[in-house]
Amino acid sequence: GYQAQVDWKDFGKQWVDGKYQKLYGFLMGLGFSRKGFIYFTTSMKQGVLHGCHVKAFEYFGGAPREILYDNMKTAFVCDSEGNFYPNRKLLGFAHHYGFTPKRCMVRRPQTKGKVERFIGYMLGNFWPGIEGADLTLDYLNEKVVLWLKDIDKKPVGGLQESRNERFLHEKPCLQSLPGFSYDSRDIHEVNVNRESYITFETNRYSVPPEFIGDCLTLKVDYLSFEAELFDGSSSIRRFRIEEKGKREKITFPDDKTAILKVWEMQRMKRLRRESARNEIKKSESGIEIRKPAFYERIMEGSL
Repeated sequence: GYQAQVDWKDFGKQWVDGKYQKLYGFLMGLGFSRKGFIYFTTSMKQGVLHGCHVKAFEYFGGAPREILYDNMKTAFVCDSEGNFYPNRKLLGFAHHYGFTPKRCMVRRPQTKGKVERFIGYMLGNFWPGIEGADLTLDYLNEKVVLWLKDIDKKPVGGLQESRNERFLHEKPCLQSLPGFSYDSRDIHEVNVNRESYITFETNRYSVPPEFIGDCLTLKVDYLSFEAELFDGSSSIRRFRIEEKGKREKITFPDDKTAILKVWEMQRMKRLRRESARNEIKKSESGIEIRKPAFYERIMEGSL
């Protein structure tokens, strides 16, 4: 229960969820039992990294006291003298779950050899039965859990025990999880335009019209593709984000009637302003200004 090791595996571009896109595997392995956790994603963003940690902790039923990383940019930063330190976001996350982030020795990847061997074992035993198929993230993550449960029953080479047997000793040593999950979502400031929409990653989403002209906060979970919109500390709504670059326009049913009412009010205001400007022109020039419809009615009456 003392140490776990973490790494990413880059699978390159794969046909996932109906298109070719980058596929990654997050791996966490417990040092004593060798029990592992794998989660497939299409991103290695910081929030995704943290979200995968949470899923691993929940899978194990607790958190280790130390986690070992390589030189991943979402975990460590380098100062001007070449010293590496955990970044602020990872420190906040680690403090919440009570573990210490450690970095493996420079040019010595074998210092986290347990997770490296775990990656090799996964590539040789799980991935060949999956590669080349029409994949979805849901399918991959369901299949890999079944595979993990199967290998956990088998003896670990050189240890004469299975991962499950060793985990019986390790689980009581893991730290209990806090009562609530750490909020690792990416934060974005978004403006509500005159039509009562916000724009995020080329897609537009409707907002209740009372927020027209306001700047709101959007928190995005890139692991679940769920977003939550806030006015200050008050949540407005949760919704699923569309794929970046699709240029979709999403109008939520709760907003539709209210937005149409606002648009009609805006249209009436424009008509009143135009009428007022015409009256001013008429009084200034002394010439009566009539709309084309007036002459159409005259022509109709003369036929």
